[in-house]
Amino acid sequence: MVVLQILRTIPFHQLDIRALSVEYVHGRSGKHEYAEFMKQQGYVVHKDIHFVDVRMYMYVNDFIFLKNTSVSGRQGRL
Repeated sequence: MVVLQILRTIPFHQLDIRALSVEYVHGRSGKHEYAEFMKQQGYVVHKDIHFVDVRMYMYVNDFIFLKNTSVSGRQGRL
């Protein structure tokens, strides 16, 4: 939930952030709350990344968000 609270402090309408990686595993309401909030800010989910390597203690649960309108005019693409 802390990550979502931090995201809510970002003035997305004043910044040109084209891509953003957000870890969603800590949210109380699940990952859909993150996706919905970012959709309201003008972003689409480009990738939903899951990776686990127990030997390395590595657990990845991230969304890659892209700004809905890119420089080339294609939506949701780098």
